[in-house]
Amino acid sequence: MECPICYDTFENNTYLKYELKNGFNSKFLCMICSTVLHPDDVKQSLNDEKLFKIYEKFTIRRSLNDDRETRWCPSTDCEWAVVGDITCNSCPEIECQKCFKLYCYNCKNQWFANHDCVEKKFVTLISRVAKQCPSCDTPIAKIEDGSCNHIQCSYYFFDAIADASLKQWISLILSIIILSVKE
Repeated sequence: MECPICYDTFENNTYLKYELKNGFNSKFLCMICSTVLHPDDVKQSLNDEKLFKIYEKFTIRRSLNDDRETRWCPSTDCEWAVVGDITCNSCPEIECQKCFKLYCYNCKNQWFANHDCVEKKFVTLISRVAKQCPSCDTPIAKIEDGSCNHIQCSYYFFDAIADASLKQWISLILSIIILSVKE
């Protein structure tokens, strides 16, 4: 670490531990000089292998999420990712190399016989109603239930303000039902 203030500040690693336990966004910055901390410096400052593994997991996940071609296995207990390419659109069936379940490259859901990506239509409709999380581009929206407009991205825990109304969600759900009935 080049900045002596960074080193002193991170010596007790309270900031790093807090960020890791609360789902940090992407990069650790020095609180004084705003320099991005190198992973080796994070490891040295943490001096805790378990916390460093969490840091590595978040960092890798963030990098893969930034790649539009990456698809995550939809199985609940599996965190395997496949980095696709342009040929995946024409042949969308993907097999997870960890749990061996099949899923669709296009709609990112489990593959089944006669799969037609109805889910992809649902995702398209959601994108019309939801806002993108400013941190990770995950669609986020608030259902009008009388609570405040403060919401939190479930992936990166990035705070955002939502304005999707209950009418929009009802309209979205009805559109999906109508599309499913027509096909």
